[in-house]
Amino acid sequence: MDPDARLNQMEDFFAAYAAGFNRALADVPEIDVEATAGAFADCFIAADPNGVSCGKNDEQFRAQIPEGFAFYRNIGAKAMKIASLADHTSRRLPPDGKGAPGIGLPEEGRR
Repeated sequence: MDPDARLNQMEDFFAAYAAGFNRALADVPEIDVEATAGAFADCFIAADPNGVSCGKNDEQFRAQIPEGFAFYRNIGAKAMKIASLADHTSRRLPPDGKGAPGIGLPEEGRR
């Protein structure tokens, strides 16, 4: 796939994901469980204080989706915004081998 088509595909995917997320955060939430689950692979990275594991895209996950959006509303989340999409696949690690280039918070988001 050429790079422009790939970028368009990624933009469409994340625009749809953010739009669905924002509908789920609305004062009167509209949660599309199947569309949300459809944005995840069969096994995806799940992380919590207990560690990192394979999150399974199954019925249990689908049951947790409305609870997850309720959690975000309860902590005051109002919107999901995709800040940027960048292709880092052609970049290499810095010479010292530490960290991944181009990944981090914008200056205004750093604490």
